[in-house]
Amino acid sequence: MAFGKKKTTNRKIQYFEKNIDRNENPFYPSAMESQLKEVLIAIGIMACCLALVVFIISRFSLVNTGSVYTNETGNTNFADTENSYDPAENREHENSGTEEASQSTFAYTDNDTVDLTACMNTEAYETITAQDGSYRFSYPKYIFNSSELDNGVYKFEHTSENGIDYQMKVYKESNSGDPVQNAQLLYRRYVSSFYSKYFELVSDSTDSQGMSRALLAGYLDSAETKGAYIIAANDGIDNYILEFYYPDQNKNDAYKDINYIVDCVYRYCSFSGTTYRPRTFLQFANDDMGEKK
Repeated sequence: MAFGKKKTTNRKIQYFEKNIDRNENPFYPSAMESQLKEVLIAIGIMACCLALVVFIISRFSLVNTGSVYTNETGNTNFADTENSYDPAENREHENSGTEEASQSTFAYTDNDTVDLTACMNTEAYETITAQDGSYRFSYPKYIFNSSELDNGVYKFEHTSENGIDYQMKVYKESNSGDPVQNAQLLYRRYVSSFYSKYFELVSDSTDSQGMSRALLAGYLDSAETKGAYIIAANDGIDNYILEFYYPDQNKNDAYKDINYIVDCVYRYCSFSGTTYRPRTFLQFANDDMGEKK
């Protein structure tokens, strides 16, 4: 083809169904039109094939890894998260959460450490009335780290790496019959557990509540470091029992912190038989019996 001066013409040619002016495309030979179409069609087919291959590879990779990506903590997202969700597993977590909550059922029973000095006043005790309203008791606020109500038994504990350090249990159980005889049976039930006692009382009659009771205080071990205090009463129908177990490192100190706490537990208990209100530590240390009910 010679590239000389040509006459201007208004003739149009068709390309891809569009009108293209040859004056604007002087080097567009009509012979190349079909070749260009074939090349473009081939390129299109190759592009489609390549896209299909990429798609197949990506899907195969997704199936094998089970996730789109893994984050920095190693937790998978999207597909892996959805496939691993199990409603039963979710219920298990809910149940374990419920169990964990039940370990601290009552107020002031989530203490990290035991603080006896914080219990040296009458305001440091939480009062509970039994579900049936038949009795009432109080526990120290700054000792226990777990609590529960299980089949009518109120249980409070402080557990450390050495096991249970402090424990209080309060409950009622059916036991009909003569209150005095039942109180004697309660005494015999507990007395065999004591290595030594510094206080005991067994009623030989009933009081104004129609109750007889057995009270015991002492030590469970020969080293006399495991203290115990028992209040057990009977009204001819039921037994009412409070058990308090605690460490005691100085049996010769009658006015130590734990003894004041025991005194408050006794005076706050509705079936203990006491006729006195809870007293201050100063009154306790001075052997002042305090105020009558």
